[in-house]
Amino acid sequence: MKKSFLILILIPIILTGCGEDRSGETSDANGNGLDENFRVEKDIFVDVETFTKLYYGIHPNAADLFLTLEELPTESAFEEGLDITGESFASAILSPDGKTVAISVKGKGNSYSALVDIETKEVEQLTILKKGYEPSALYWSLDGKYLISEDISLVPKPRRFLTLIGVADRGIFTPLDVTPANPDNDLIDVHSPVWSVDSTFAQFK
Repeated sequence: MKKSFLILILIPIILTGCGEDRSGETSDANGNGLDENFRVEKDIFVDVETFTKLYYGIHPNAADLFLTLEELPTESAFEEGLDITGESFASAILSPDGKTVAISVKGKGNSYSALVDIETKEVEQLTILKKGYEPSALYWSLDGKYLISEDISLVPKPRRFLTLIGVADRGIFTPLDVTPANPDNDLIDVHSPVWSVDSTFAQFK
């Protein structure tokens, strides 16, 4: 995967088709005519007051409660007895096809990332971050086959690291080497990957 630290305009990852189809309607709430292909996009929103709830809708103020931390598993699916009780949602992002939500959950001790089915709310754990590591953000590739997980190692000193997750090929995890432009700043800002159209590489600003 090619990487650079150029400042680029972020290409939106959420594509059309993940919203509510209103093509059969002829006007909006104000009586204005609608295009026959008009679609209202729905998205996932984190409750920014408590970070313990997710909402699903067209706007934070026009969304329904989707998921709470209390509904999530408290034990790792990979290591028996490992507690992953959630403390807050670190990230939540809807897949390009609108069918799956990728979440990262900061735990009281251990943290993790998972996929949640938008219809059934079935949870599939992807990765576990043990104590000393914290999740930061998740990014879908345009084709929905990959996720980039951005996390922070707190020991021996804070350092940001990236992992490529093969969503279509479960169990394929590839650490990505990130070289800070400033050697004195290990916590370099590598937010917002811009994926190529065919999802074969991503650039970071």
